[in-house]
Amino acid sequence: MKAVGGASAPDPEEAPDVRDSVAWALEGLSASAIARKLNNAGVPTKKTEETTRLTARRARAVPAPSKASAWISSTVLRIPGRGSAC
Repeated sequence: MKAVGGASAPDPEEAPDVRDSVAWALEGLSASAIARKLNNAGVPTKKTEETTRLTARRARAVPAPSKASAWISSTVLRIPGRGSAC
């Protein structure tokens, strides 16, 4: 979701993944199973972009880059629209 004029609006880049997540929940998949599917498909979390930026800024001081964020069940449970499907 993106804030548009003070209201939330679907993010066109995230919408397919949100729809898939809700569909999987309606099929009975657990939040952990959905997280695995999203990770296996390479779907980035919102933290991935932030992690990439921080890694780039810290590159001179950090010997190894941070690992990108991964989906976990608690993150899946916060997907808008999924709460009603649980």
